[in-house]
Amino acid sequence: MPFRGALSPDFRAGTDRSGRQGLSIGSIPKLDGRFNRPYRLPNPGSRLQRKPLQRRARPSLSSRVQPETSIFHPVSRQPAEMSLETNEMDLPMQTETVTLAPFEAHHLDGALALSRAAGWAHRREDWKMIWSISEGRVALAGDRVVGTALMTPFGNTCSAINMIIVDESQRGRGLGRQLTSAVIELAGDRECRLTATSDGLPLYEKLGFVATHQVVRHQGIVGQVDTPENIGWIRPDDALPATKALDRAAFGADRDALHDALAKEGPFAVVRNGDNIVAFAATRSFGISEVVGPVVAENAEQARDLIAFILSGKEGRFVRIDIPEQSGLSSLLEGWGLPHEGGVVAMARGATGGSQTPEVRTFVLASQALG
Repeated sequence: MPFRGALSPDFRAGTDRSGRQGLSIGSIPKLDGRFNRPYRLPNPGSRLQRKPLQRRARPSLSSRVQPETSIFHPVSRQPAEMSLETNEMDLPMQTETVTLAPFEAHHLDGALALSRAAGWAHRREDWKMIWSISEGRVALAGDRVVGTALMTPFGNTCSAINMIIVDESQRGRGLGRQLTSAVIELAGDRECRLTATSDGLPLYEKLGFVATHQVVRHQGIVGQVDTPENIGWIRPDDALPATKALDRAAFGADRDALHDALAKEGPFAVVRNGDNIVAFAATRSFGISEVVGPVVAENAEQARDLIAFILSGKEGRFVRIDIPEQSGLSSLLEGWGLPHEGGVVAMARGATGGSQTPEVRTFVLASQALG
């Protein structure tokens, strides 16, 4: 039979007398009184022998709370267990204690599991590369990683805020804001740059970030691409001084540590003017695919030739390229088999407003995380 008792004011979803969220256990359900009415014959004047008034026996608690109407915990939806001797309810744990800690090497496996659950493509090697040039914070529930955030410094003037993930079980509690604020604090006086999805945009705007431009993702199976003749491979170690200088001019900050890391991941292609390197592109493995970037060049023609040179050796492979929307390369990439498949919003906080007309430009990002 269905449960006909009325819950007392202290026994309902909401805040209990101790201030905790969930079901209050201030008292057990009270009967509505109908079980306590004395039993009488319908017609007192009946010829039947009148029976003395009797009170119905008070039903046991187990008979009042039927299995099909058991009280459920408001979060887990698991039946709550009630002790008949103590009138206390043993509720499943509602919240875990979460603490923030420095992101250290032994947290990488937990971060990888978190990103995989979120549908990210990163391998452990991809995490390790970004972590190796960054500082960060992790959110821990016990020993389990339930949130991450990194700050990648670019010299003393700029930084990238990236790898912000919160476990699905912890969302809606402000943990993403805490992690982001913690790594912004690590950045100190540096300008902070990041890329935001539509879901993250409101949070970052509240934290002082301003949208600057769109970043477009192109990815797919590479088709046939002709090889330009004016491009060549070069050993990264030989190219580093020149590529670092070009990138510094295009990006507006010192990313030498990033270039040192990229040199360990894959080769560089370059455009020369005499003995001077005037444009370059890098490529490496990432997730289940390969990526091209960064690409820094004096003009779109150089950028096109650098990308074509790299893609000409990757026919039939899955490749990803992230470009600023204003690069003008989208139609070209689609023609090579890399359709437009989404994008993000580039944002900045504390921008210094430096020169916007450098001699070279960034036509392809190193990644959305690193710019």
